[in-house]
Amino acid sequence: MPFEARYRGRCASCGEGITPGDLVEYDDSNRVVHFDCEDEAQTQGIDDGEVCDECWLIKPCACEEG
Repeated sequence: MPFEARYRGRCASCGEGITPGDLVEYDDSNRVVHFDCEDEAQTQGIDDGEVCDECWLIKPCACEEG
């Protein structure tokens, strides 16, 4: 449910500033994000490497060690 920000902060999704009066909401991890912001936080910095067929993590993974 969106609400007006009361304090300055930083959007956990886009990284831009939040100022009092901006319309914000909590994301699934209970972080404050702009209400109309796309969820970029989950995709930023992800390496599109090879995925392990056993654990579904990006290689190298623990499956390769044993």
